[in-house]
Amino acid sequence: MGQQIADLKSKTISGVKWSAIAKFSQQFLSFLTIAIMAHLLSPTAFGLIGMILVVTNFVEIFKDLGTSTAIIQKKEISQEFISSIFWTNFLLGLFFTLIIILIAPFTATFFHEPEISLIMKIISISFIFSGLSVVPQALLVREMLFKRLAYIENVSLFLGAIVGVGMALMNGGVWSLVAQSLVRVFSMWIMLWVVSPIIPQINFSLNSLKSIASYSLNLSGFNLLNYFIRNADNMLIGRYLGSTPLGFYSLAYKWMLLPVYYISGVLGQVFLPTFSKLQDENSKFCDVYLRLCSSIGIVTFPLLLGMVVLAKPFIFVTLGHQWTSIIPLLIILSPIGILQSLGTTAGYIYLAKGRTDLMFLWGCIAGFLYLLSFVIGLKWGIIGVSLAYAISNGILFYPSLLIPFRLIELKISKFLEVMWPILRSGLIMFAIMKGLLIGLEWVGITDYWVLLTIGILVGAASYILLVLKFQECELRDILSLVPMGSSWGTYLKLNKKAVNCEFIENEQR
Repeated sequence: MGQQIADLKSKTISGVKWSAIAKFSQQFLSFLTIAIMAHLLSPTAFGLIGMILVVTNFVEIFKDLGTSTAIIQKKEISQEFISSIFWTNFLLGLFFTLIIILIAPFTATFFHEPEISLIMKIISISFIFSGLSVVPQALLVREMLFKRLAYIENVSLFLGAIVGVGMALMNGGVWSLVAQSLVRVFSMWIMLWVVSPIIPQINFSLNSLKSIASYSLNLSGFNLLNYFIRNADNMLIGRYLGSTPLGFYSLAYKWMLLPVYYISGVLGQVFLPTFSKLQDENSKFCDVYLRLCSSIGIVTFPLLLGMVVLAKPFIFVTLGHQWTSIIPLLIILSPIGILQSLGTTAGYIYLAKGRTDLMFLWGCIAGFLYLLSFVIGLKWGIIGVSLAYAISNGILFYPSLLIPFRLIELKISKFLEVMWPILRSGLIMFAIMKGLLIGLEWVGITDYWVLLTIGILVGAASYILLVLKFQECELRDILSLVPMGSSWGTYLKLNKKAVNCEFIENEQR
């Protein structure tokens, strides 16, 4: 048992490393590709694709109906089960391709762009390749082979970029973007089947589908609901307040989500198969979950609290004075990011425990309250919407954790006991930075470049010192995910008080 847990820990750490490498390299390559193609193509080309994405992004919600997550979560899987899921996703790919083809003319009419119709029909082919990729990709995640998956994702993105840029250089126009997308999806399908080959049986088992029907459909329902709630504030602001306030709000919201997306998203993707393997062992599940949350908190807390302090110089330096209206929004929304960086992890408990029914039910309740808060806040503009969103997040945070925590027998008091020291270090850093900025402005230093630079340096230094003193265990967890992390982790094992730090070592003993 001890060896199995140790192997699981090793795979999890490796998975986080490779998922992080894949995520950041993909973002860099995507940014570079867009920057190059923006110089070669007209804004109209990007606009046409943007119109199509309104439809295809919505269809993406239903792409696999939660079957890939079911493969990862299920304790035992048979060849019959894999084959049934494979043919289901193949048929789903054909179905969604047909749907896109049928609605393409109506979409072109709606946007008054006749060219969209043919483009949508060609792009719809990607759903077939995506359907064929679901099972081999899910099997790689299930076996925690994230290094292979990282290579496949990056190589496919690179090949798509090469073809897209090449066509743009040859005046391919909007078809350069179409080719880029299709090549990426097609090449990813080919590589997945080379690295994770499956030989589906011809037979199709309805019983296999029935065994995951509730899990998959509830998950799809939650994803659909989450999609609408995530976009409800934008729709309401755009409809009743206009495009300019929406521009301010949406950009501030994106800044707030960055740590949640890059930190919680990467870690959560890797920990889902880990949690699934521990779904019947609540004690170990709790240990791993608390370490996940502490690892997230030690990174996201200082980033988001620092954003509150440095909102003004940060916006003036990076965006300019014309974006002044974003400053109060960042100050309001950043603390929400702290709650959401932890709150999103609750979803992995539902998924690993197979309780997507509870997940969907809670999503309905929370979604209604979020929507109600947006409507109430509209009366006071984008500040009102932001405040209403912050208040509703604060109110719902406790029950959003209480329900899934009961599934793994984790007490809220234990969770707070683990998270409070990390938050305390962040708040001390916040106070130091705030006092410093007030002092600098009092002595007449108002240059925003200077304020931002000094604020970041002092904030980072003070937080690192606090973490070295109070959060050695969490710091070792983070350092184990980066090169030379093991050496630093060994160096940091000077504080003998952290006896419960390594749950793996405790289990082996």
